[in-house]
Amino acid sequence: MAQLTFLRAAKNPRTAALFAKETAKAGLDRLGVILWSSSQARRGELARRDRLRAAGPGRWFIDEERRLVRTLAELIVPASDESPGAQDIEIIEPLEKLVAGSPQRRVLYGRGLLAFDAIARHEHGTAFADLPKEEQTRLARDLDRRREAVRDRSSVSNGVRSLLRILRYQKSGEYAAVELWPTLISDVTDVFYTNPMSWMWLGYDGPPMPRGYPDVTALTDTQRAPQDAAAPPKPDVAESA
Repeated sequence: MAQLTFLRAAKNPRTAALFAKETAKAGLDRLGVILWSSSQARRGELARRDRLRAAGPGRWFIDEERRLVRTLAELIVPASDESPGAQDIEIIEPLEKLVAGSPQRRVLYGRGLLAFDAIARHEHGTAFADLPKEEQTRLARDLDRRREAVRDRSSVSNGVRSLLRILRYQKSGEYAAVELWPTLISDVTDVFYTNPMSWMWLGYDGPPMPRGYPDVTALTDTQRAPQDAAAPPKPDVAESA
């Protein structure tokens, strides 16, 4: 099947280039899984968390992950004297539902949250949530820089360096945090700005009909019948003539 797909792609240069790109990405993803799994400590810690997850009270995040997610959310949407932040709304439960309902997010969050704590412990000897706010901010900015570095394809040499960085970050386990960070920013922002407290702060009254149009949809054919019966009969054209 793969050989047949390749032969078809080879007939069209554009399709062939796309096929080669997708094949390379799939190979890189498989290599990334192998490199990430090369650490027995990472595998063991993820297995421990998964056991706690399975034995927990029906929640997807375990306690230490909930604390970390709340800390990261407050970095993403900080509160100020003029505006609310993630600390002012229920951020965990909506995120938990989002993650629990997506197999891809479960992998991304499971490994990514593990990587955040691993980076913090490697550099400071403690969990990310226990770091001073300024250190948390610095590590988050470092992740932004690393993500930009691995996305640099401005030249062939930069592309090669980007690939080598990805492989190095995958082996160290850091790449899981690099991958999670933009998704977490997007998810937290979505949850925050769809919360009624944010609407109040923005001066937005919410959807005009949050429950739909019950008066219209409740109007059944049976309810319409008396109105139709009460309408005056149309004159017969033949009789009028």
